[in-house]
Amino acid sequence: MTAHDRIPDFDDRLQRLAQRFAADAAVAAAYLYGSRARGDARPGSDVDLAVILDAKRSPAERWRRRLALLEAAAAELGSDAIDLVILEEAPAPLAHRVIRDGRLLVDTDPRRRVAVVEDVFRRYLDEAPLRRALDEALRARIAEGRFAR
Repeated sequence: MTAHDRIPDFDDRLQRLAQRFAADAAVAAAYLYGSRARGDARPGSDVDLAVILDAKRSPAERWRRRLALLEAAAAELGSDAIDLVILEEAPAPLAHRVIRDGRLLVDTDPRRRVAVVEDVFRRYLDEAPLRRALDEALRARIAEGRFAR
């Protein structure tokens, strides 16, 4: 199936994927986010997933785990149009959006999930003044006609 095809029986497939993720000792929590979580996906929309891994994994193990989870998601959903991020490694604005708007699919380690959520909110709030300053500078460049020069 390509990125432009519909995913038949998406809800059933997603439920099976959630069960598969819940059975994985490395997965503390998993979210569906983006257009499929909002309910406004179109044919060809990708599937956006975020996972929180247990804290014991090395960076190399986390990378291998991400690839294995991505492979499992592709097999279970019957699509290669999947974006899977490790939530605690995602940029703060993305991680915040996942937590705020996403749908929690798996929560096998609520303590770990809450710790990551607290860290994401802390990073998001800490970086807010910088994001505002960058946005203002960009708006000024656009207004002055200096954007992309």
